[in-house]
Amino acid sequence: MNQATKFGKRILFDDHPTRAVFDTKELPTYDSYALYRVCLRSWQRHSCRPGTEDTPMFDVICPARWCRWIAHVSILNYLDGISWLAWPVEGGVSWRHRTIDPYSVHYSADTHIPVIDLRESEE
Repeated sequence: MNQATKFGKRILFDDHPTRAVFDTKELPTYDSYALYRVCLRSWQRHSCRPGTEDTPMFDVICPARWCRWIAHVSILNYLDGISWLAWPVEGGVSWRHRTIDPYSVHYSADTHIPVIDLRESEE
C-alpha cells in the first residue's frame, strides 16, 4: 500500500524553532475525534539522532471540530511540557512529561506508539 493512501497529508509544523519542530500525518478519523501521528524533528534546538527523523513519537487524539492549526498548537503545548527527552541507541523516542504522568517514562518504538489524548484539555 502506498504511503499517500495509507495516511493523510503530511504537514511540517515549525511555529517556533527554538521550542519544537515536528510534523504530523493525519490518520483515519472518526466522527467524534481526529487522530494525528507526530514525528519530532527537533526539541529545544536539539535535533533528533540522525536516521530517526521519521520515527513516530506518539499518536494524538483531538476533538474532530478542532482545525488543524489548533491541533498543532495543542501538540506544541504538550511538547513544551516535556522535562526530559532522548533518542535511545536502540531506536525510538523516550520522554518524561512534567504534568502528565511525571513519574513514568514514555517510550515510542516500532512496535509501540503511545497515544496522547488531548480531548480532555478541551474547555
